[in-house]
Formats: sequence, structure tokens, C-alpha cells
Amino acid sequence: MSIVPVPGPTGATGPTGPIGPTGPTGTAPAPQALYAVAPAAQTPASAGSSLTFPTNQMVLGTEITHTAGSGDFILTQPGSYEVHYTVNAASSDAPTLASVQLNANGTLVPGSLATNSIATSGKPVLLANTTALTIPGTTTLTLVTNTANTTFTNGSILIHKLS
Repeated sequence: MSIVPVPGPTGATGPTGPIGPTGPTGTAPAPQALYAVAPAAQTPASAGSSLTFPTNQMVLGTEITHTAGSGDFILTQPGSYEVHYTVNAASSDAPTLASVQLNANGTLVPGSLATNSIATSGKPVLLANTTALTIPGTTTLTLVTNTANTTFTNGSILIHKLS
């Protein structure tokens, strides 16, 4: 005959020990953002052309670069980024459909296409979008028109590194 041991009752919990000192405060990463504008009218030669941005109104950090007057925004470090853009589009070929999209290294950024119908010749419509993307390394972003014979004004783009 074998005897099976039976556990006894659990004892009381002992007192909590003292809390240690607070460690040193860490440093937050430097903000990385760029805001550029294109107020003047521009009519790209053909669909597939990038819009240019002549003025950088804000540049924080060094991981997002842009040469004023170009359409290329260079993201120099891997990570996640948020991009918001707006631009007005008008055409004498109304009614027509106007659209722009973000390209990363020449390829459409999913979810970045903005489309609007121009119903009246010369009356602008707003094209705007906000999207997020994660890049593995240096990437060139451009805002590209998909519409010929369209004039774009009051453009702006804000790029912010999230992580």
C-alpha cells in the first residue's frame, strides 16, 4: 500500500520589499518631419509627372530631405512614416477626373491615391490624402499626377517619421 502525500495549507504572503530609486530619464529621439508647399500653379507636361514643391516651410531633423523646387522627398532611414498631402486641381477639359498619388521609388504607395471629378472648366477641386508606410531603407517619395492637361495649385505635403 502506498501513501500519497497531501499538500498542506499555503502560508501567508510576506511583506513587500522597499522600492528602488528611479533610474535616469532617457532622451527622446529628435523629431523628424518636413513640410513643403507649392502655392503657384503648375501644369505637368504629362500624366506620370511629379509635382514640385519650391518652398520648405519646416524641416526638423536630418532623416527627411528635400531640395526646394524638386518633387523628390528622400527618406534616409528605415522606419514608419505618415504622409499627408493636399493640392487643388483644375482643368479646361471638364468634365474630367483628376487624380494624384504618392510613389515610393517609382511604385504606387497603397492607399495614397486621391481622385476627384472636375465638373466645371477652371473650377478647382481638392485632392488630399493621408497615408502611412514602412520603409526598409532609403526611399524617394514623389507626388505624381495621373491626369494630363490639369493645373495644380496650393499644394502642400507633410512627412513625419513615426518610428
